[in-house]
Amino acid sequence: MSDSTSGTGYEGPYDQHEGASAGGRQAFPWVRLLYAIGFGFIAWVMFWLIVLLLAPLHYIVLAVTGKPNEELRDMTLRAVHYLVELLVFVTGTSDEKPFPLGPFPKV
Repeated sequence: MSDSTSGTGYEGPYDQHEGASAGGRQAFPWVRLLYAIGFGFIAWVMFWLIVLLLAPLHYIVLAVTGKPNEELRDMTLRAVHYLVELLVFVTGTSDEKPFPLGPFPKV
């Protein structure tokens, strides 16, 4: 029989029991909220960087050379993966901190 108190078997970022206060409630994760706000701002910047710089640059290179640039494609793909990592952390789906506090995603 499992000793999980939630009964779901899932241990997410808010299921740790060592930070419980005297009333049995968890302390609010203020530090995580501050990280989420900071990484949310970085995600906003990355989104607009992809939309306003990388995507148009891809089409300009395609129009000029007639073929896509593989290095630009890889850089855009890494930027999109980084944006996903940021959003996963901000939404609370993962506790793993994205770059610059963790590794930059690889393609």
